[in-house]
Amino acid sequence: MINGLGVLGWGVGGIEAEAVMLDQSISMLLPEVVGYKLYGELNQYVTSTDLVLTVTKNLRQLGVVNKFVEFYGPGVTALSIADRATIANMCPEYGATVGFFPVDEISLKYLRQTNRSEEQIKLIEAYLRATRQLRNYSSGDNEPVFSQTVGLDLSTVVSSVSGPKRPNDRVSVVDMKQDFLSCLTNKIGFKGFGIPDNKLSTTAKFMYDGTQYQITHGSVIIAAITSCTNTSNPSVMLGAGLLAKNAVAAGLSVAPYIKTSLSPGSGVVTYYLQESGVIPALEKLGFDIVGYGCMTCIGNSGGLDENIANAIEQNDLVCCGVANYLASPLLVIAYAIAGRVDFDFETEPLGKRAGRQRRLLEGHLADPQGDPCRRAAARYSSHVQGGVFQNRKGKWQALTAPSSTLYPWDSSSTYIKKPPYFDGITRDLPTPKPIIGARVLLLLGDSVTTDHISPAGSIGRSSPARKGIRAVIAESFERIHRSNLVGMGVVPLQFQPGENPESLGLTGKENYTINIPDNLKPGQHITVSTDTGKNFNVILRFDTEVDLLFYKHGGILNYMIRKMLN
Repeated sequence: MINGLGVLGWGVGGIEAEAVMLDQSISMLLPEVVGYKLYGELNQYVTSTDLVLTVTKNLRQLGVVNKFVEFYGPGVTALSIADRATIANMCPEYGATVGFFPVDEISLKYLRQTNRSEEQIKLIEAYLRATRQLRNYSSGDNEPVFSQTVGLDLSTVVSSVSGPKRPNDRVSVVDMKQDFLSCLTNKIGFKGFGIPDNKLSTTAKFMYDGTQYQITHGSVIIAAITSCTNTSNPSVMLGAGLLAKNAVAAGLSVAPYIKTSLSPGSGVVTYYLQESGVIPALEKLGFDIVGYGCMTCIGNSGGLDENIANAIEQNDLVCCGVANYLASPLLVIAYAIAGRVDFDFETEPLGKRAGRQRRLLEGHLADPQGDPCRRAAARYSSHVQGGVFQNRKGKWQALTAPSSTLYPWDSSSTYIKKPPYFDGITRDLPTPKPIIGARVLLLLGDSVTTDHISPAGSIGRSSPARKGIRAVIAESFERIHRSNLVGMGVVPLQFQPGENPESLGLTGKENYTINIPDNLKPGQHITVSTDTGKNFNVILRFDTEVDLLFYKHGGILNYMIRKMLN
């Protein structure tokens, strides 16, 4: 999110981060910088979430893996710091290393709002002007030179969701019903579930809390306002609160079996929701604050009620979570009230009161006076002052930490455990050996990275994942996925362009031998052979000499330990 404020930073693998804490620098190839020009103005009912889903689709189509993206142009002036942070924070979804907004006057205004001293702000402004880093987005003069450019007219952005399986598969809300129905019958894939025509009208009944309910394809089962991307933006959060308030006033409700939750990224969110008076309405609809941080978005929603789970599984239903379908907090609430994703907000009433049909896309449900998110942003300014940030900062600084040189591991802790990485480590370097007779543990499809292995999950010490993993062969690597493999001493290998398991006739049931020569070099080609007689070359994705150094030590942490010992 800091990139939305003009502070350049990007995520690294957790193992890399640990190594930096131990004084090891990170190496990377110099990235290309893609310029993304924004112009025009957003429609008054369009949210920052709608914008970021549009940007995500565009940049996925362009291809920005391992690249920096810098946003510029006159359209940036209409975006708040929260809007910019939402776009910057979504960069893993569009594949870039960074989505960056240079500092402008709005950035400096944010510093004042969050209680920075005037002396500090003047110093920052003077430095940025002296080094020509303070951007004037409304001026078209002296545009930066980029590796390549792409543009977006903000007036073309419409209310959107993305899914059902990937964040770059954006669907406009007006097309959502038909898109989901087509997904049901499409062959199984990113936009398909392969449901036969004679099973499209399948329904299932179940008992929940003493009452019988019926669900079918498209029924909403989970509706979660989650992820730091959404819950960091006051305009959409307060917009959702206003929507909830008006929905409750209109007599609308959410079916009790739908698993609803609200998990903001910060306690500041709770403060301004409370101060603006929308918490009771959110709770009335089931959106109680359940905690802070990553929850449903990484698979930690908790189990479904057994009766619901059985009804879905036994009837082969495609039910939905407005979490795998990415949507703004407003739309999460709206789809929860609707109870299904194949709902047309243009023509179908959310309520049953005659003459009182309210249509979300016209903004009436959110705020009868119009423009819910802009009004919410104004309300944010009155409820989030510098004092609350200062108060929260003080609470963090008041926390105590161990003062000992070595961390005092608590064997009874259920949260922070002493890691087993260094068990059995020796001072001497192990000799790299070829991988002989290896079996495939997992043969996976497209778009699978370490993001899909929940960071809250565990890998057992005796499991093949901890013991049988020595190499990964892929068509391409997401940046942090490759970094994590290097950091753990696992060999990342990439198929030659145009080759994959299908083209090479590989089933994953073969035994594999991977030749690891003594004189390894970044990016060299090495040979893989199978016990079925197939041979093919792959690209060694150790991209730098430092990568090779970590591999020879059996991983980045082993290298750091030996470095300190010596």
